[in-house]
Amino acid sequence: TVGIIGAGKIGAAIARHLTKSGYDVIVSNRRGPESLRPLVAEFGPKAKAGTVEQAAAASVVFLTVTWSQLPGVLSKLPAWEGRIAIDATNPYVADGSGFRLLDLGRRTSSEVVAEMVPGAKLVKAFNTLFHAILA
Repeated sequence: TVGIIGAGKIGAAIARHLTKSGYDVIVSNRRGPESLRPLVAEFGPKAKAGTVEQAAAASVVFLTVTWSQLPGVLSKLPAWEGRIAIDATNPYVADGSGFRLLDLGRRTSSEVVAEMVPGAKLVKAFNTLFHAILA
């Protein structure tokens, strides 16, 4: 089973491809499983809506929330204990005029995310792709 934390355009595109390839997927968001029922119905029987905790318990977990949501979402989860976390995020925040790259000092975004997923095997992927390319 593959977990997806974040059900926006990137998370949905990844879920669609995984289910078409035969993987079981748990899709989660901050609003809860009930809000995801129409979306996961599009993916067929290989997909189900779950909580963030259920998605995070999978052996492979995609992180597809916005950068500003990461700390709040990940801080509630137990240690990752060797599970694989695939980070599709970028350190951008929306400001009134568009998006602004955050200053992480001398650290990479992967170093910051690694601290938020203690014990995980962290992979950085899909963060350079526009959602329409994945769709």
